[in-house]
Amino acid sequence: MDQQFTQQLQQFGLAPGQKLFLNDVRVTQAKGFGHFNVAAKWKRRYHGFAPDEAWFILTNFCDLNSAIVSYQKRFCIEEMFRDFKQGGYCLEGSQAMEERLVAIVILIAIAYTSAALQGQSLKQKGLQRYITRPESPTSPNKRHSAFRVGLSAHLWAITGDGVLARLVDELMKLSPNKLPEYQRGMRAMELVCAGL
Repeated sequence: MDQQFTQQLQQFGLAPGQKLFLNDVRVTQAKGFGHFNVAAKWKRRYHGFAPDEAWFILTNFCDLNSAIVSYQKRFCIEEMFRDFKQGGYCLEGSQAMEERLVAIVILIAIAYTSAALQGQSLKQKGLQRYITRPESPTSPNKRHSAFRVGLSAHLWAITGDGVLARLVDELMKLSPNKLPEYQRGMRAMELVCAGL
């Protein structure tokens, strides 16, 4: 490829809500690499939230929609792997080998499924706002996965008993104007505990 036709992907000027598909493109000047199709998509702004950059995907699919749908499925798998690792169960820290690793993965799969189903149920009931914080201080929306909500619900419900609960009750006496929100949170905790 001639040097004059070289262009960086950022120079295509994508903005939130825009898509682009390039056929049969040489994606690097290094030798040994062939040509690829490039699918690009920058998700639109939704409820004030937009990704910082576009996706640029090297693909052998022949159209934009097929490439995007396929990548979205893969992205869900990547999130699951993150949850299995540092996002939830610290699988990489187990240092288990062979049979023990298989046993740990099976246990994690069962626990993951349980947490995801619990989280999905809690999200449908609208209780996630009591369980997880927003990811961004500028957005009130909770963009946590069903797994994260389900996993956090167990931890959140545990802290509702004992010394911590009594301490919170005492602190609430100092801020009576916050009492209605606190009572809604306590009702949410009762619903969460009933479902666990």
